[in-house]
Amino acid sequence: MAGYPMTMRGEFQMAIWELGAGRYRNWGATLFCAPLVAFGFFWSPRRMVAAYRAGRATESLYSELEETF
Repeated sequence: MAGYPMTMRGEFQMAIWELGAGRYRNWGATLFCAPLVAFGFFWSPRRMVAAYRAGRATESLYSELEETF
């Protein structure tokens, strides 16, 4: 969906994309992504910034799912 590869780098990018697209209401889910984001900035800072910007330009489906349930 977001276009990131199924690799460690892709997982890091997906984590920060999700934070950029809209933080979860549950802090536990946000904290779960925090180590991925930290490792991602160490591993590939430019790609992480690009993924965050891409997330900010989109909208997450989590808010719609939470309203439904």
